[in-house]
Amino acid sequence: MQWFFKEEVRSHGWYTADLRRYARALHKELACDQPLLLDVAERLFAGAVLEEKALAVTMLEPSLKRFGGAEFTRFERWLGWVSSWADHDALAMFLIGPMMVAEPARAKRPLRWASSPNRWRRRAAAVSLIHGIRKGMFQEEAVAVTERLLADRDDMVQKGLGWLLREWRSTIRRRPCRC
Repeated sequence: MQWFFKEEVRSHGWYTADLRRYARALHKELACDQPLLLDVAERLFAGAVLEEKALAVTMLEPSLKRFGGAEFTRFERWLGWVSSWADHDALAMFLIGPMMVAEPARAKRPLRWASSPNRWRRRAAAVSLIHGIRKGMFQEEAVAVTERLLADRDDMVQKGLGWLLREWRSTIRRRPCRC
């Protein structure tokens, strides 16, 4: 698995299907106590093992509709614990991005992240907008983030920006012509 990553990644070697099954079971057990669910997920994501970070995100996904501003701020803080593109993309795509779609005012946050010295926050500025872009939202934010990140020299940031731009382009192609 290490060959997928530039940085060293710690792994238990869990299979994705097993991890998802376990995440569903954990969510079912903890969902009635949202503070406990969030605390367990936070402890997992704060660790250094790839599958534990993925487990944290996967077990929280079914509760996304119940989360609000406090949880969004909490997940934003988790960007500081990212150690690879895999845990970054899980967090940005499956927690932060959908929460921005649910509350579009949150889409202003990536503009701040785009100027961060932290590569993962800059990457999140682009990747977190993808859910909204797929739904025809956040064009202004995507333009502003693109302007800030276009000259970024970090390859992880460039790959995140490229992903955003590809998604945006594909949504434009799917729209019917209004000629």
